[in-house]
Parts: sequence; C-alpha cells; structure tokens
Amino acid sequence: MNKEPSTVPCGEIILYHSEDGQTCILCRLFQNSLWLNQSLIAELFQVAIPTVNEHLKGIYGDGELSQEATIRKFRIVRQEGTRAVAREIEHYNLEAILAVGYGLIPEKPASQPSSMPVTKP
Repeated sequence: MNKEPSTVPCGEIILYHSEDGQTCILCRLFQNSLWLNQSLIAELFQVAIPTVNEHLKGIYGDGELSQEATIRKFRIVRQEGTRAVAREIEHYNLEAILAVGYGLIPEKPASQPSSMPVTKP
C-alpha cells in the first residue's frame, strides 16, 4: 500500500473574472488558502512575470515571508504538442500574493499635496 501523499491537488478550483471581462484567472483553493503560480500572479496584477519574480526574491530575501510556509508545488498537467506532460509548478499562497501586490502599489510622492482640506483661521 502506498502511503506517500498524493501530488495531485485535492482542493477546490474557481475562476476569477474581472469586472471588465479582460482577466480570467484559474484559482486553486487548498488547505484554507488561495494558491497561484507566478504567471497567474502576473496576470492578476497585470504586470510581467519577471516583475513578480523580482518582488518575490525581495520578499524572501528580506525575510518578510518564509518560503517553506508560502510556497507549495502542485503537479500540473499541460498539453505540449500532442502529449500531456505533468510538471511540478511552484504556487504561492495568499500571504505571498498579497505581499507581491502590496509591493506593486506605487508609493505616493512626497511632493504630492495631501487630499485633506486646509482651513485658514
């Protein structure tokens, strides 16, 4: 009897559609978290994959998040030509996805005026 854990994900899969219909992302829900690969994170935030990769390197390099706690490999079957090929693809949990998104938010320039109204005495 094989007691080795299955590499086939047994979580729920949902599709995310943006309001304008331009973005459709396959989301994997597993062990109480959302998991996306770098390609899907890039699509979600509408940036290039190398941008996501750069942000993830910074997040892990700075010790902001632990790779062991936020990365999981899922076996994905893809069609390559005429054959189906299974590959182990790294997916990042919601905490890592949010950290990337937070890093992509442009900081407000110091010279930009505050939106608070100024009253004179």
